[in-house]
Amino acid sequence: MTKQEIQFVRSLADKRNRDQERLFIAEGEKLIGEILESHLRIRQIYALEGVLQGRAEVVTPKEMERISQLKTASTSLAVVEQPRHKTPVQAPADRLTLALDGVQNPGNLGTIIRLADWFGVEDIFCSEDTADCFNPKVVQATMGAILRVRVHYLPLADFLRH
Repeated sequence: MTKQEIQFVRSLADKRNRDQERLFIAEGEKLIGEILESHLRIRQIYALEGVLQGRAEVVTPKEMERISQLKTASTSLAVVEQPRHKTPVQAPADRLTLALDGVQNPGNLGTIIRLADWFGVEDIFCSEDTADCFNPKVVQATMGAILRVRVHYLPLADFLRH
């Protein structure tokens, strides 16, 4: 793994870089396995020797520590393309949706997304000051639910008036 690759992966911890590149980071063998079975495109997978064999670039434990966004590095990390969801003009009247205003804590947002998935909620509408759903902490806290729940950011007050 080159220094440039390490720098690039680490840069995705910053929202501006995630938005500019339209990428996010997912860590852990289980989550990456779910992404591999989903509609999302993976740009690159990095893993320790023996993990996700044949699908990942093998990295050393030291390299994994350098690119990981977690306190304790996982055995694998994927760089994934952000899904593009068309935001509806108004909330669907025929199914349950959530509106979130100003949820700042990434762990809380991830938990809300996970619970929404559990209850069959397909869309969450967020105010623009809500935490980024592709923040590595949010992605981790969703435990894969980010693959099934569409999260939309918009001027929430205007959207709810319709």
